[in-house]
Amino acid sequence: MIMRNTLVILFLLISVAAQAQIEIKGRVIETQSQEGVPYTNIGVQGTYLGCATDEKGYFSLTIPSDLSDKKVMVSAIGYSNRSFSVNQLAAMDFAKINIDKEVYSFDAVGVTGKSRVAFRVVNDAIKSASKNYFTNTIGLDYHYLSTADLSSSKQQIREAIIEMSDKGAYSTPGIENAYTNRNYRFTQVNKNFKTYSFPEASHAFDELLSFDVVRMGSTVFNANLVGDYDLKIDEVAPYEGDSVWVISYKSASPDLSHSGDYYAKSLEGKLYILKSNYALIRHEVNVVASKNNPDDRSLSTSRNAQQDVSYQAVCIYQKFDGKYVMSYVSQDKQYTNQSGVKVKRSAKAALLDLRQSGNLVNGRTYYEDVNFNKAYWDKFHSEN
Repeated sequence: MIMRNTLVILFLLISVAAQAQIEIKGRVIETQSQEGVPYTNIGVQGTYLGCATDEKGYFSLTIPSDLSDKKVMVSAIGYSNRSFSVNQLAAMDFAKINIDKEVYSFDAVGVTGKSRVAFRVVNDAIKSASKNYFTNTIGLDYHYLSTADLSSSKQQIREAIIEMSDKGAYSTPGIENAYTNRNYRFTQVNKNFKTYSFPEASHAFDELLSFDVVRMGSTVFNANLVGDYDLKIDEVAPYEGDSVWVISYKSASPDLSHSGDYYAKSLEGKLYILKSNYALIRHEVNVVASKNNPDDRSLSTSRNAQQDVSYQAVCIYQKFDGKYVMSYVSQDKQYTNQSGVKVKRSAKAALLDLRQSGNLVNGRTYYEDVNFNKAYWDKFHSEN
């Protein structure tokens, strides 16, 4: 299933772009608490067409009219599945979908037992990466969206299409391998501000990619480092006919190798690993750092452009043609800039298309330098 965010719908098959569309908007809510359920998968049965809810449970989905007889499947980790006909949802101005919490208790196992099980599960997940994720060269297109709240009235918005190739993909996880074989370029850019310097034209896409711990073979998803973390099974939750180990982790010494952040002071996160095949399908991490390099959290810096930093990141993996790949990644960061102003910045990337063949991209575009194409974005937004 292809992932999307709530500001724009991120995927539509080109072959049906000219057909009439069915627009469905709504929110997925937990029945008892009436709170939104984040990152719920919503997909049209028998197709790759779908989306995910945002952090508050809202979603927007465009469906070609010739799929009106299909079912829309709604699934989230730890919740019961639901399905609706396309026409049923289309008849609603705003679809409010209630789903029920379903968590299998793990309380019978003591703290020590939970820790032992957690280490076994994570190690098995690391060992299973080569069979669960793409190991051939792949091409990927992502929709990228970043926002920065610079003041109460000023917000910078950058939207882009990024073409990426990954030579060998997840066959040889590692930071150096990912840097060498994972290249990308900006093909379209749409933003509400002008850039007059390299820092203004820089982006946070590299930082987003660092949260793909399976591809990076880094931090808690590294067999040589996992023993340094405190791991615990929080719960076992149902998901799409399977069960998921929900494992929390934290590090008492969040240095660069254990956190991916040069200046991290604290680190904690969660891993969601399927019981049937030990595939990591979701990774969450929360970090507090004394400062960050604006170009990438893993780099040192003598500047104070980002001080007193905290951020939360989510990386989601979806299955395509029998293999998993990073389909969505987001980061919400808060920091104080060198002028003492508190800044909120968010960045998201969602998969638009996956190709198992195609041309390799040469190098990385660290500074986007693409002219605005109004016709392209008008068409993109009208179709998506």
